[in-house]
Amino acid sequence: MKERPLIVTTELIPKILDGTKTQTRRVIKPQPRYHPAPVYEWKGNPYSPDWFIKLCPYGQVGDSLYIKEAFAQDGDRRIYYKLDYPDEEIPFDLAYPGCRAFANWRSPIFMPRWASRITLEITGIRVERLQEIRTEDIMAEGLESTIPYQGFVHRFKKPWVWVIQFKREMPGAN
Repeated sequence: MKERPLIVTTELIPKILDGTKTQTRRVIKPQPRYHPAPVYEWKGNPYSPDWFIKLCPYGQVGDSLYIKEAFAQDGDRRIYYKLDYPDEEIPFDLAYPGCRAFANWRSPIFMPRWASRITLEITGIRVERLQEIRTEDIMAEGLESTIPYQGFVHRFKKPWVWVIQFKREMPGAN
């Protein structure tokens, strides 16, 4: 079992925590010049072929993803997550002179592994065109309505994406 990072926006963290977001889509880079599988293998079976799915840079079924999110760190190496401290709700006792924790939120790219508080287990991987997204997948992406998403999907007819399904690993569940 391998462990890899996954950058997630602050707005999506609550949806992962409450279980409404159970999959994510990431653009395949570089895009395949042709179908990722011969047409006869591809039609009717969006979960094949296994050989292409093994190339997924996010891992395989059973691997773990640790979430990297916007954060700040003070001089004592305490971590503050942007989701927990919106700018207008900075606790007075933490906003003391010399504390740079809230002055500079850092990009998730720079979050060290030890600071991540959420780990996901990959439960499924498939490849599809972005336009092939289904209503149930839109809901699994954490969106509450398909209406705002429909206009977005129709703009992208060609991109191939990794569809990564996951479940949250609960701390101490081993």
